[in-house]
Amino acid sequence: MSLDDIREEANNLLILKDEDGLRCLTEGVQDYTLMRYKIYKVIFSTWTSWWMNRTRWFGYLDLTAGPGFSQTKKLIKVKKQVGASPIIATETNPPFTQFIFIEKNPDYCDALRKRILKMNKPNCMICLGDANDLVDSVLLEIQGRCLVCVDPFRPSDIMWRTISKLLKEKFCDIVGVLPAPLVQRPVGRFSNREYIESLCKHMPPSFSLKEAKNFGKGFLKYCRFVYTNFIEKEFKRHVFTHYLKNAKYQVLFATTEEGLKEKIKAQIESLLCWKGVE
Repeated sequence: MSLDDIREEANNLLILKDEDGLRCLTEGVQDYTLMRYKIYKVIFSTWTSWWMNRTRWFGYLDLTAGPGFSQTKKLIKVKKQVGASPIIATETNPPFTQFIFIEKNPDYCDALRKRILKMNKPNCMICLGDANDLVDSVLLEIQGRCLVCVDPFRPSDIMWRTISKLLKEKFCDIVGVLPAPLVQRPVGRFSNREYIESLCKHMPPSFSLKEAKNFGKGFLKYCRFVYTNFIEKEFKRHVFTHYLKNAKYQVLFATTEEGLKEKIKAQIESLLCWKGVE
């Protein structure tokens, strides 16, 4: 496969549609966000392919679903919108057997509900509320293997106790931007503090602001290290991460299946990590 073929295939991973008149996510959406969506597309389809013949029920849970579509400034100019994690999930092939979406913003939740209704997907549950409050009840709905998208924007969006509950369930794999993209902002603003509530509640128990400030490779690398290392050691998960250098955050995938992790790693590295594709 030539580099041009790889670029074309990577671009085809985006779900681009004309504007539909409903709310779209724009906050924090940049050109590099599109690369994250491409990575999700690869991971979602590889994950369902892996479980399709291994279990009857393999569902999808999105903790911060949003309205379903996003827009960069460039897309707004041409009146286009791009599918975010919920839309990527609903268009994944092989398909998930069930979908559970959680969104705390009423306007976003309403937009997502209307979009899902138009898609005529009866196997969808849409919950309005904070994922940190709803995670216990939602876990009761899971009947088999589940891919959980944990895609917070701010540290306060998803607390570590929520992520920990998911990882304690052997049937849950997680994928998302972890730690949250905005972990660096509170530290820059309150650099003299020993404790920042929203940040410390988002990070694993091994996180320490004091250690972060003394970490030789910088604060963000320390945060990524803490997340990956804790999930691997404490929950015995096989972890793959892909760092988006323009975004300065990583996409993390954690699973109980080493073979699945290696397959996803190979897919991402062959399709998205070539020079010039990002």
